[in-house]
Amino acid sequence: MSKYTDDEYFSLWQLPVEKWSSITENYIILWSENQGVWTAGYLLKDLQAENPNPPIYISANDDLITYVKCVDNIELFLKIMFEEAKNEM
Repeated sequence: MSKYTDDEYFSLWQLPVEKWSSITENYIILWSENQGVWTAGYLLKDLQAENPNPPIYISANDDLITYVKCVDNIELFLKIMFEEAKNEM
């Protein structure tokens, strides 16, 4: 079992769900790439703070634990996503 101690998923699954935020922040998923390559979302604490246009974070390292800031706000993120969708048509 010790070979898994450095694995973030193993550490996460050892905790009750309400304690998961001790390993990862709580993200509200806004967008999921159609093949599951990445997800994007914003922080729950931004919603709770009533931030009307919070930064968007994207999953990194092929996991749902590690996120990095993608853009400064939802408005810009949606504009980029809709522009990409339009260009693919």
